[in-house]
Amino acid sequence: MTIKCGTGARISDGKGSEYLDFDLNGGRLILGHAHRNVVLGVKKCAERGIGFGTTSRDEENLRRELLRKFQNLQDLFFTVSEGEALLDAVALACRAVKRKKVIACCSRRVLSVFESLGMTHVTGVAVEDIETLQKIFADQPEHIAAVIVEPLILEKMRLVSAEYVHAVTELCRKHGALLISDERRSCYHSASGLVSREVGLKPEIVCLGGVLGGGFALGACGIAEGAVVPKDFYTGDPQISPVIFRAGLMTVKVLNDALFKTLDDRARELAEELNAACQESGGTARVSCFHHLLKLHFPGSGGQQYGELQEFLLARGIYISPDVDEPFSISLAHSRKDIKMLKETVGEYFKALRH
Repeated sequence: MTIKCGTGARISDGKGSEYLDFDLNGGRLILGHAHRNVVLGVKKCAERGIGFGTTSRDEENLRRELLRKFQNLQDLFFTVSEGEALLDAVALACRAVKRKKVIACCSRRVLSVFESLGMTHVTGVAVEDIETLQKIFADQPEHIAAVIVEPLILEKMRLVSAEYVHAVTELCRKHGALLISDERRSCYHSASGLVSREVGLKPEIVCLGGVLGGGFALGACGIAEGAVVPKDFYTGDPQISPVIFRAGLMTVKVLNDALFKTLDDRARELAEELNAACQESGGTARVSCFHHLLKLHFPGSGGQQYGELQEFLLARGIYISPDVDEPFSISLAHSRKDIKMLKETVGEYFKALRH
């Protein structure tokens, strides 16, 4: 499917087919497509120049806005992508404590990135596997620079447990390792802004992404207040266009507690209604949500059934990610009628399966 344009909650291929979009560029378009404020801001910025090869005023404005929002951070620097933010966080932690090994308590997708890059100094551990984490620290405590934690388990769409947060925190404090919170897919999806706040995690370094670029790819590393890290390391990337920073700035300026509450309420209501539709039709799938992100869970891997559902929805004018591991999301552009259409169409799919 090739898309020509998108407005609000809809995308079009320019050939007469229009779709309700519940993917929203991986959840990054929290305001929907072509939001007026973002478009006008980007247009005005582009008229002043696309790129300068050095720090732009728009970069500084977005940095100030984020530091105002995340008052537990003393500084942050931007990266050209979310992936670069995580790699820079690893390098920064190793340099800060002068150690070489990092433990990544992350999802399969994150671990595969380290494996593909041949980063043998990064050891993967399953999320919430405290026993294995303790064993690694017991074997080589003097070599571990940091532990990476995903406070939101995206594949299961739930927060890590309080017991896990406490155990990881105590291990890092005891052995002088840093905590890195990977929030590239979850930051700014709620009024708190950072999921680490919601679970009581206090990292020295936070990896950011998602909504920050206003739909563009943009990553960032935040440095917590009081964290001792080499300041000459984080200089940012001068090649990032000011247009991207402006899109991000216009997006985060629109968001406020009332809008987040609206999104939360609609997502929660949708999850409840989808679960009811699944049960009524005898389906074995279920839906969970985290603020405006929602996840469909099927028995087993669920890849085949998810693919069938995705095709069923697409044929009826609804687009969700073709990737079973990816969440779908609602934006401020989705009306109650749009959400009702998704609920009813998913219900039709499960009824069709039963019969």
